[in-house]
Amino acid sequence: NIVNNGTITGGAFNFTRSGIQNLSGSGTLTAAITILAGSITTLTSDVTFGNGIAATSLALNTGGTLAVGGNTLTVNGVSISGVGAFTSTAGGKLRTQGTTSVNVGAAFAGSLEVNNGTTTGSGTVSGSLTVLSGATLNTTNQSFIVNGDLTNNGTITKSSNTFTAGGANILNNGTITGGSLNFSRAGTQILSGTGSISSAATILAGSTVALGSNHQLTSLSVSTGGTLNTATFMLFLNGAGTPLAGAGTMLNINITHNGGAAQTVQTAANVTYNQLGIENAAGVTLPAAKTVAQRLILTNGPFNNGAFLTLANGATIARDNGTLQSAPTLSGVINVDYFGASTITTGIELPGTTNQLSSLIMNKIGMATVTLDKNVTVNGALTLTGGSLITTAAFRIFVAATGTSTGSAASFVIGTIQKTFGAPPDPAFRNASEKLVFGAIPNSLLGGGSNTFVYFVGTASGYSPATINVDSGVGSFTVSPATGIISGSGLDPAKTLARYWSLTASGISRADIAFQYPQADVPGGAVESQFKFVRNTGGSNTTFVAPTGLNTASNVATLTN
Repeated sequence: NIVNNGTITGGAFNFTRSGIQNLSGSGTLTAAITILAGSITTLTSDVTFGNGIAATSLALNTGGTLAVGGNTLTVNGVSISGVGAFTSTAGGKLRTQGTTSVNVGAAFAGSLEVNNGTTTGSGTVSGSLTVLSGATLNTTNQSFIVNGDLTNNGTITKSSNTFTAGGANILNNGTITGGSLNFSRAGTQILSGTGSISSAATILAGSTVALGSNHQLTSLSVSTGGTLNTATFMLFLNGAGTPLAGAGTMLNINITHNGGAAQTVQTAANVTYNQLGIENAAGVTLPAAKTVAQRLILTNGPFNNGAFLTLANGATIARDNGTLQSAPTLSGVINVDYFGASTITTGIELPGTTNQLSSLIMNKIGMATVTLDKNVTVNGALTLTGGSLITTAAFRIFVAATGTSTGSAASFVIGTIQKTFGAPPDPAFRNASEKLVFGAIPNSLLGGGSNTFVYFVGTASGYSPATINVDSGVGSFTVSPATGIISGSGLDPAKTLARYWSLTASGISRADIAFQYPQADVPGGAVESQFKFVRNTGGSNTTFVAPTGLNTASNVATLTN
């Protein structure tokens, strides 16, 4: 038994007992330490070697064993070498601090934690490896193998040679740079974390790397017999050229190209894409035919897709500031989702035909807008959750009879929506005493089902939606709001709402309607509770009628038949 609660310094300190030598104590050993053949030096408490000031060493001789059990051996400024055995049990580990080196053989069966400073290393760690935030493991030009789990919150770097990760779990919240990184486990390895890997990564035969989160790599090669499984997550690749390679299995994967130099999409037969992302101002090229099954994401930069891109039926094109250079081939209907903070004009990502767009989604950030460059027909859902969609005098949004809408004051159409309505329901199902209340009555109660529609519209100065319930007729109904007072109407600006709606019916003979207006549009001299509807046709005021309902608190006026 060796209990050191003080300091042992200078010269050499050898552990020589043939058999177990128990080592414990709160002191520090700064002498040159050697575990000789036959000695089984066993920690019975946490122990510290080195003080980080005077460099010292720890040699594990052939036949010698250092067993830390569930304890922690902290080494600070120590050079560790030798092919003797190092073992630990659950919770036990070798912790390095300061400027330390670890050069060990395959008999190192314990766990290693790089706590702070820079540790240089080579050899094999059969247990787990943890690099804490702010710490660095530098394997220089040496081979380094970790057979247990790898957790990196700091930096792992090398100038050349290979770092091999064979554990079931690789959590990388830091950076892994230089040389090569091999995924070698026979079975599944989970790669996750918020960090990045700029080493040239390879999935070896027999290993399946499955993403547990989105992750950033520079390049990845999947060897024959290896498998990449991105699951529901995204693998980002920023290497120049073609950053994805290899003859291994890469089916239904999610890849985003986000480099700074031009990149090329891998189009080999062993690669299929669920999601393909373009996030590169220098451009990404698709050199041969490929189908995207679920989602094409145009975040930034041109996608030089030529005549090679096909989108599967039901797929989505999600666009921020990226652009398609050629119209894709559509296997059926698609959805278009506008996201991000960029203000843009629509392009060839938006089908101009009447039957190929299912849902149109506005999911922009803040005040970002999207302006139409063509008429667009929505056959599914018009979903407005962020930003504004702007129509023009030449182009508007058509919503088919099957279409629905969702929106709010935070996201609406600045301009015109035209909705197609089918045959109205049997009047016997309509409650005669019912009043139309904006946004408060389900379609089924209005008797309208698909014949009730909310036009989530407004102008640049405010949100002013309209709700229409068609009572009679089959055809279309168009709503377009405007600010100010109808020119030539002769209405008194001091008593007239500074907003009006242009309504056009085709085939619709009777409808209930509700308008919501901004409070800012109510003139100071007006008595809001006395507002009336004014119908102006061909420049003439033809009808003055009191609203069926007027809620001055919510600024909603209704007129029912």
